[in-house]
Order: sequence, then C-alpha cells, then structure tokens
Amino acid sequence: MHDETNVGLIDRLTRVILGLTILVSAELLGVGVFTQALMIVVGAIVLVTGFAGFCLFYKIFGISSCKRNR
Repeated sequence: MHDETNVGLIDRLTRVILGLTILVSAELLGVGVFTQALMIVVGAIVLVTGFAGFCLFYKIFGISSCKRNR
C-alpha cells in the first residue's frame, strides 16, 4: 500500500457507495440549484477520497482507518 493511504478498505467502499448515492440523489431529488451543486461537490469529494484512499481531514487530525502491516 502507498504510504499516503489513510483510508482503509471498508471505509473506501463506504465512501464510494455514499458518494455515488449523493451524486445520483442530487439529480433525482429535484432540489434547488444551490443544494444540488452542494450535493454534487460533497458527493464528488467523498467518491474521490474513496477511490484515492486518501482523506485530507484524516491526515490533518492524524486519523487512519488502514490496517498497517508491522
């Protein structure tokens, strides 16, 4: 695993599913333009962190959901 990875497998899968759900919901719920744009940004961030395995907030706060082999 890349040493910048701080998002574990279950966390990554959850983020991908949640990100896709938010993105699809932004289109299907018929919310206002501002809310839809906000949902798209949040959904995209969650989805990208899931695929990348890296979360900036985790890094800032020293959190990791990865199991490290020692």
